[in-house]
Amino acid sequence: MTPGFIAFPLLLCAAALALLPDQCPAAAYYLDASSGHDAASGRSPALAWQSLGKVNATTFQPGDQILLKAGSTWTGCLHPQGSGTASAKITLDRYDSGTKPVIHGGGVAGGAVFLENQQYWSINNLDVTNNGSAAPKKMGILIRNGCVGTLSGIAVRNCDIHDVAGVMTNYIDGKNANPPMFEQGASSNRSDILFRNNIFINIGSGSFNAPGGCTFDGNLYSGNYHIAADARKILANPLLVAAGSAGIGPASVDGYKLRSGSPALAAGTSVPNNGGLDFWGNPVPSSSPPHLGAYNGSAVLVTTITSGPIPLINPSLEAGGSGWEGPDNSVGFTGWTCAGPAGGATVAHAGSRGLWNCWGYGWNSLLQQSNYTVGGAGETITASVWAKTSDILIGGAWFNLTLTLDNVGVAFAQPNYPANQDWTKLTTAYVTTAADIGKTVGISFGTDGGTTNGQPNYVYMDDPGLSVVFPILTP
Repeated sequence: MTPGFIAFPLLLCAAALALLPDQCPAAAYYLDASSGHDAASGRSPALAWQSLGKVNATTFQPGDQILLKAGSTWTGCLHPQGSGTASAKITLDRYDSGTKPVIHGGGVAGGAVFLENQQYWSINNLDVTNNGSAAPKKMGILIRNGCVGTLSGIAVRNCDIHDVAGVMTNYIDGKNANPPMFEQGASSNRSDILFRNNIFINIGSGSFNAPGGCTFDGNLYSGNYHIAADARKILANPLLVAAGSAGIGPASVDGYKLRSGSPALAAGTSVPNNGGLDFWGNPVPSSSPPHLGAYNGSAVLVTTITSGPIPLINPSLEAGGSGWEGPDNSVGFTGWTCAGPAGGATVAHAGSRGLWNCWGYGWNSLLQQSNYTVGGAGETITASVWAKTSDILIGGAWFNLTLTLDNVGVAFAQPNYPANQDWTKLTTAYVTTAADIGKTVGISFGTDGGTTNGQPNYVYMDDPGLSVVFPILTP
């Protein structure tokens, strides 16, 4: 009896031990850049690991948590291993109070935070940068599917990704390609990804291309192009305090707060489990509309002094071609005629003279550098011109307005107008950064108006202008 009595519990223990690998409870692992030690267990704040290398060498299990100490900073690539499940994601987050933990990629090729062929991860509350070298394809967060089939369950919330000096900023990759911000490759099976409550600013000439499997809903777009399929889009200047004025570190980014009167204020859609706080630590509402973008605090009151127009030579075009230059550096109106009424329409928007063009194909444009140079970050410079088409226009005409700094375009307006478009004012604006100080402001405008099937397409432009507004932030 006794041997049997002893053997029975031993068999139960063996069975229990055999089940342990599949029933291990999820674990929390802590990382502390200043007080941690890689020889410790990592299983409590007092026994925290220290290096990214220790995390990168560990394969984590479903339900595990990797918790980085708030206020800590690491340099390098964070590339933890393992995958979660639909019911037990692996979580990357912070612990303790203070600012978000910082991952400086330091110019590493690829992402400062990197997952490859992994799924069911939740990445939260990190501050990510990746600058400092000329390596190609530098990104903030890189999530790559190496054509291994469908990968699901990736969530990135409440992360601040900035100062990524490379080809791309944030990149979800299913193949080798070069998008500006985001790609989900056609060679991988795609899942639904939602972009909501964001601000997209494009001051260059490139366009937005929505990847397959992605939905854009309720975002604000400023500058050149937008996602046409975004049914609740807002097309407006978000009135950031001083976009582009940030330096290195969280304390330098107050220029990305929202000014009073911003169309992004309370314009978002409430999102449950939104992380609770914005980049600056302001509460983000979950049951009422938040702001769009990274800022959810009170609007910043900005008192402005307007300098008035930036002087141009012959801004009304009443003096013919004086002061303007064509694309071939010829003085005068290359491809244009400066005259009174033509084609039965009034050419001039104001005064008695304006531009009209009806002969030849291709773009005809004019440019001029002003005598104004940028004096500081946060100046709002606006370029404008008036445009019109005739009633005999066939097809449509593209117009282009470009604001330049040192003859390089920084802001654009490129509408396509049908026949009989009355005088319409085109405008485009740019908020200067510290890197723009000393650059000369200029303007370029033109059209592709010409002949179609031998018929003249009369197009008209008049009264170009430049102006600047200086912001003064109230205490």
